[in-house]
Amino acid sequence: MQAAHAKGETAALRQQNQELSNELAQLKDRLAAAQAAEPAGTQSSNPAQHSAEACTRSKYALEPFDLARFLGQDGLVQGFLFKPKTCLPAWSKGISDEGLLTRMADKMRAELLAQLRPLARNKDAVASDTQLLDTKGISKAMGVTDVDDPLFAQLNLKLSGIVASYMLNQDGSRHCACGQVAQRSAPVTSPDDVGTPGCQDGATVPADLSTDCMGAVSHMLTGEGWSLNDLVEQISRQGICTAQVFQPNFAEWWKKERLYNPEYQNFNVKDKQEDTVLELFDLMYEKKKIFLRQKWMGVSMMQDPFDLLVIQNIIYDLQPDLIIETGTANGGSSLLWASVLEVLGLHNTRQAPHVLQGSQQIHTIDMHDPTVGFGAGNAVANPTQHRLWKKYVTFHQGLSINETIVAAIKTAAQGAKTVMALLDSDHWAGNVANELATYCNTLVTVNSYCIVEDTKLSRMTQTPAPLEAVREFLAKNTGKDGQQHWVADRDRELLYSQHVMGYLKRLA
Repeated sequence: MQAAHAKGETAALRQQNQELSNELAQLKDRLAAAQAAEPAGTQSSNPAQHSAEACTRSKYALEPFDLARFLGQDGLVQGFLFKPKTCLPAWSKGISDEGLLTRMADKMRAELLAQLRPLARNKDAVASDTQLLDTKGISKAMGVTDVDDPLFAQLNLKLSGIVASYMLNQDGSRHCACGQVAQRSAPVTSPDDVGTPGCQDGATVPADLSTDCMGAVSHMLTGEGWSLNDLVEQISRQGICTAQVFQPNFAEWWKKERLYNPEYQNFNVKDKQEDTVLELFDLMYEKKKIFLRQKWMGVSMMQDPFDLLVIQNIIYDLQPDLIIETGTANGGSSLLWASVLEVLGLHNTRQAPHVLQGSQQIHTIDMHDPTVGFGAGNAVANPTQHRLWKKYVTFHQGLSINETIVAAIKTAAQGAKTVMALLDSDHWAGNVANELATYCNTLVTVNSYCIVEDTKLSRMTQTPAPLEAVREFLAKNTGKDGQQHWVADRDRELLYSQHVMGYLKRLA
C-alpha cells in the first residue's frame, strides 16, 4: 500500500517536473524572440529580467483594447461632449413663401445628387434619384465600409460644403457657413441665391467653410436613420446645429493630442497606466450620459459622486457664510449644498449681516430659470418650491459677469467671514478666467476655496476650456515676493475627479 502510494507521488513529481520544463522552454523561446526583435545594442544582459517580462506578458497581459468598439461609431467621429454649438434656424423662420421654400429644397436635392452620385462605389445601388435620396444610412448607401474608410472623409467634406452653402440667417439672408464665419446679404428671394454658386460671390464654398459644417453633418453620416431627404427636411424646416470638428476623427485626435500628452495627464495618480484607466472611465461616463441620470431630492444634478462628496466635505470644513455658484442648471447642486447647510445648522449659528432672516446663504447664477434650463426634462421635482431652496438659495438670472448681478453678490458678501465659490457655468476658458477674476480673486476669503468645475473638458475638446484658465490664473497670482496666493489642492481629488486641478485654495 505504502509502495503504491510512493509510486503515485513519484509519478506526480515527474509530471510537475515535465510541466515546469515545458514552461521553461517556452520562456526561453520568448526570451530569444524578444532579444531578436530588439535593436542592436539594446538587449539586456540580465536573463532573469527577460524571463520576468516574458512571464508577465504571457500571464497578465489583457485583451487588446478596441477603442472603436468602446467609443461607438458616433463617439469615434465626434466624441461625447456638449460642445460649443452654433445653431442656425430653419429656412421657414425667415422665409414665409412656401413656393420658394419648395424650390430651394428641390435645388438642394439636385445638387446633392449631382455631387454625391459620382462618389458612390456601388452605382447600381443608387441608380435612381429616389434610391439615393431615400435610403436610410447615407454612408452605407454610398458604399462606405467604416469611419476609417477614405471615402467617409471625402463624403463628409463634400456634404458639409453643400450644407454650408444652404445655411440662412434668422432674417432669411445667406449665412454660407455653419459656425462663426458668416456672410450676410439681402434676404433670399430666389433659389439662385442659395447653393454653392450663391455663396462667396459665385465661387465654390471654400474648404474652411466646408470643414466648419462637418460637425453638423457627421452624425447624419454615421447614423443609420438619416437619408439625404431627411437632411434637406432638417435644414429647411427644423434648423441645424454645428459642433466641433476633429480631424480626421475624435479618436485619433484624442489619442495623439490628449490621452498620451503629458500636459493633459493630470489625474492625481503617479502611474500613467492608472491615468489612462481613469480617462477611459471618464469617456464612458460621458458616453453613457450618467450626468443626466443624477438627481438630488428628485432634481437633476450634474455633479459626479466623487466630487459631490469632496465639495460637501469642504463645506463641512469651512462652514461658509456664503456660497457663490455660477451655473445653476436645474438647481440640484444648489439644493444639495442647502441640505448640507441645513444639517450643519449654520442658519442658527453663523448669521452674517447679509443673510436675510439667517436663511439665504447660497447665491446661484444662470442664464435660464432652473425649472426650464438645461436638462429640465430630467427633473422630476421643482427645486424652487423646496423649503430648503426657499430658506437658503437666492437665484440670479443672467450672465455671471453681469454688472448688476456682480454688485448683488458683492453686497451679499459684505460681512461674511468665509466665502467659497463654485464655477460651473460656460466652460469656455475666457468665461472661466472672467469668473475667477470677478468672484474668486475678489470675494473668496483666505483659506477658503474657489472650485473650478469640469476642468476635465480640456482633455476632450479643442476649445480652450477650464484647465487652461486655471493654469493661467495660478501663474498670474504670485506675489512680488514669490509667494503663491492660490494653490491647486490636489489632496481634495479622490482618485477620480472631474475637477482635476480645480480645487483652488486661497493662501493669501
